[in-house]
Amino acid sequence: MNSVWCSCCRWQQLQGVVAQLEQRNKTLEEKFLELTQRLLLAQVNEGELRDQLSSCLPKTEKDSLEQNILQLKKTEAELNIENSHLKEVAEVARQQAIAMEMVQKSHDLEVSSLRHQLLDLQGGSDERAAVGRLHHQILALQVSEATALKRLEEFQAKVWRLLGWLRGGMNEMYVVFHVAL
Repeated sequence: MNSVWCSCCRWQQLQGVVAQLEQRNKTLEEKFLELTQRLLLAQVNEGELRDQLSSCLPKTEKDSLEQNILQLKKTEAELNIENSHLKEVAEVARQQAIAMEMVQKSHDLEVSSLRHQLLDLQGGSDERAAVGRLHHQILALQVSEATALKRLEEFQAKVWRLLGWLRGGMNEMYVVFHVAL
């Protein structure tokens, strides 16, 4: 009987161990289920955070900003070219004003000379009349020469300005071309 009782005790012990193992297995399964749910929740949160991060500055917005910057640089280059052209026009107008002033001075000088000649002619002889005509011709030639020299200087200045403007325009076109690339 002793052996039956030992067997019964053993059986009860084994049943206790099995019950403990089943309880432990149940606890582990619950923890595993909880950890799985936490992992799924963390993955959902990670996806939401990735979506938020990617929406901070979309690629299209970045591309749009880069396009705007490129357009602004191109506009700046065009405005610089137009500014150079307007400076050229202003310089031509200034030169024309100077030329008109020179013409007016030469006319005033000629009128003054003609007055003197008229006074000389009124009071003098044929010899004085010939000298007056020669003097008048000399003055007309001097005025014509001064006007021609002034126009030559203006044209030389225009040529230099146009060469400078062309060089500047070419440099600006080079910059615009490289900015566009």
